[in-house]
Amino acid sequence: MSSIQALDNRRLQKNVALQAYGPTVETLPLALFATGISINVVAALRIGSPTIALAFLASEAVQILASVPLTLVLLLAVAWLTNIYFGTFRQAVVRLAAFSIASQALGVLMLFALPFTSSPLLSMVVVLLGVGGMFWLFATLFELELVELVITFVCALSIQGMMFGLFHLVIRWVVPML
Repeated sequence: MSSIQALDNRRLQKNVALQAYGPTVETLPLALFATGISINVVAALRIGSPTIALAFLASEAVQILASVPLTLVLLLAVAWLTNIYFGTFRQAVVRLAAFSIASQALGVLMLFALPFTSSPLLSMVVVLLGVGGMFWLFATLFELELVELVITFVCALSIQGMMFGLFHLVIRWVVPML
């Protein structure tokens, strides 16, 4: 069996799985979009100062606008190189964008939770729970084999972490100048 036939068989299996799971497969990304954006808005409201809250929301919007396309390009390139199938192109884009926004919101939650931790051990537990939550989201959105799941999750998490760190460094240096 050629690799093209194997890929077609895999796509057929994914379509059968989509029919078996029903509309939940497509409504989960929408719920993740709404949850991620809501977490960012609530986090901005908790900041206090209107100027800093607006700067926070603007930076999160810029971060999302920059990180979602980069994550999409990276993961679709990895998928193409490794023959990983994320579903149709539309499904892949919607699910990867939902994961990017939801994982960014989990990062914000971790960022807000860390000052309340009393020890380094508790801080590590908060970070591990956050990363575990991101892995669970990714595994739920994409039913991949373990090796495929780990490869794509590490790629997605690395680009998300890089963008998260970059934009929060910008906030740390730019916001005090306002």
